[in-house]
Order: sequence, then C-alpha cells, then structure tokens
Amino acid sequence: MSARRFFSPVIPGVSETVQLSPDESRHALKVLRLQNGDRLQLLDGAGTLAEAEMLPPEGRQARCRVLTRKTLEPESPRWHLYVAPPRGRNFEGLLKVAVEMGVFRVVPVICRFAVSRPEQTGENWTAAMITAAKQAINPRLPELLPPQDFSAALAAAPKRGFVGAPAGTATAVGGQCGHPRPGEVAVWIGPEGGFSAEEMQALQAAGVQAVTIGRFVLRVETAVPALLAYLRAGLDFCGGMGHG
Repeated sequence: MSARRFFSPVIPGVSETVQLSPDESRHALKVLRLQNGDRLQLLDGAGTLAEAEMLPPEGRQARCRVLTRKTLEPESPRWHLYVAPPRGRNFEGLLKVAVEMGVFRVVPVICRFAVSRPEQTGENWTAAMITAAKQAINPRLPELLPPQDFSAALAAAPKRGFVGAPAGTATAVGGQCGHPRPGEVAVWIGPEGGFSAEEMQALQAAGVQAVTIGRFVLRVETAVPALLAYLRAGLDFCGGMGHG
C-alpha cells in the first residue's frame, strides 16, 4: 500500500482542519482514493509531524482533521553539506539524499573544477526534497542556500569540518573518540576532479580534516551519502568526533 504521507506547510492544532494543496489533494483523492475517516500523516518541512484523519472533500479539495501533532528538534549535530553540484538533474537526487540523511543545510559550492553551476530552479528543488521527506518520514527540510563561491562558503562554514579526499592523502575518523560532541559539522564534497590544491590547503588551514572512505574515485552523488553515513557512524560510535 502506498504511504499515506502528505506535505502541508501549515499544520494547525489538534482537532483543527487543514486543507491539502491541489497536488496533494489529487494524490490523496485520485491516486490513493482516501475516504472519510482514513488515517494519514502530515509533515510541514519545519519539524512538525502530525497524525490526521480524512474528512469529506470539498469538491477537489482534500481536507483532514489533526489528531495528534509533535515538533521534533533538529538533529545534533547539525550537518552542513558543502557540495560541488553535479551535472543536470543529478543535483535533485543529491538533495533527496540530503533529506534522507538528516542534513540541516545544503550549500552548492562553485569551486575551481566545478562541472556545473545550477540554475535557480527553487521550486523543482523544493519539490524533490518534499518527495524525499515524505518517503523518509523526515518532517524537517534542509535549508537550501543559493550557490556560493568557494571562499565565501568557507568563510561562513562551521569550524568543525571534514572533506572527502583521495586515499593516501587523508586520515580515518576512527580512533578519535573522547572529544566533545560537536554542535555543527561541515561536510565538504568536491567535484569528481576534487578540490584544487589551493582549495584543499585553504580547507585544512581552516581546520577541516581530510578523510577518505576508500581507494577509488567516487561520483559526487555517491560520495555524499557514503561520507555522511561514514561520519555519522563514527560520531555515534565515539560520542564525539575529531579535534575541537
């Protein structure tokens, strides 16, 4: 059975009624064929998750009554993803991964060897993240910033950070237990050609630690979930990560 999860930018209080958007109404009434009394979940992208039940529709407008609602705090640490965007629609897939991995903020970085400078297609990007949020039951969408030049992104990034690097040029996260759990972590992923030597020097001068997850070159859309999962697992195992 298809998941009964819907996005609503505003979720009112318990016992109050909410109308779904035209797209979500179409999905509820035409695709899932939900009826009066059927249960569903709502999420607002800002951390609120609600249980609701369908009410009789008003024409083509789906309506539901909120039964319970709760607001989840952002994950700790807050993961900030600084990534050189891949070509074409691969960036939308990358945004879906960011939602599934619980990323707090995504910053497209325009670096020396960047292969793409994504156009400002905010609606498409938001739609991709909403789709992923409903699938992952993640009620909080990442903050998506406009593309930034490398220097500007580095100047505004959290102090604690890691950058994906080729094997033989980086260290592993394991064995660095015992340090305080960070509040924010920046994760840097360069283009397939990697960051330039000057950019890597700037990152390491800012305290960003180079790490590797294997000896092969990964595509950006592969490196993002691989490095995020690796770092999250190391953090959960150690209770802290890296040097403060």
